Amino acid sequence: MNTIARLRDTSALLRAAGWTVREGAIHSLGTVDLAARRTWSRGQLEAVVHLLIIIDESEGELAFSEEKGKSEHAPLTFSLGDDDPAHRRALGHDLFAKVHGLAYAREQSITAPARVDAPPARIHASFFRSTGRREAFSKAFAALDGVHDDLLQHSIETITDDLELLSEKDSIAAIAPFARRCELLHGIVITDQAMHIDSIRLEQTRVVGAEYRWIDIVRSDAFPDFADALTRHYVARFKKRRFM
Repeated sequence: MNTIARLRDTSALLRAAGWTVREGAIHSLGTVDLAARRTWSRGQLEAVVHLLIIIDESEGELAFSEEKGKSEHAPLTFSLGDDDPAHRRALGHDLFAKVHGLAYAREQSITAPARVDAPPARIHASFFRSTGRREAFSKAFAALDGVHDDLLQHSIETITDDLELLSEKDSIAAIAPFARRCELLHGIVITDQAMHIDSIRLEQTRVVGAEYRWIDIVRSDAFPDFADALTRHYVARFKKRRFM
């Protein structure tokens, strides 16, 4: 199956499961073949899950340094007002203090209930080899960083445009929706390369610091079942936390 046919089939599958899908979406560090999103709400709190999907139609075989045993991983998250140095630099001291004060009322993150784990991975790895092309995997990791950066930039531009025209009281009201929204980023590669398992979670750590990223690699013929399980997982997790 060629990339366009697989893209259309994957889009239809995700739309039928309740996701909003964009094909060939761009971000500041590149592109994704599919960007799917779904929003859950609890009162004024919003949780938005983004699936950032790359389709790898290359021929080859994948081998991983596998570690078995079910493990849970939190998706990369973005919420304006997090105690993040990048947020401090981008917002400036005064605006960051306002946003952070809203986001951490009573010194606890108001978006904490929206920060759910991804579906647990039965097998994960930190190293792989491929006899085919490797670009898809680099693109998936880049998408996590690119979309995260874009969410920050979009939030700042929207807020600063609004604040120029508002009073102090109204500016707090304008900032509040951003402080009450949590975005969760889940990277996925759907691959035609041969692998002896249906899916695996590939982790990436930095040489310096504790920061890490992960993506799911899914064999193309296993993606319908994977997508169904992923959707049911997020629906159940948010329902348990009283999100609709």
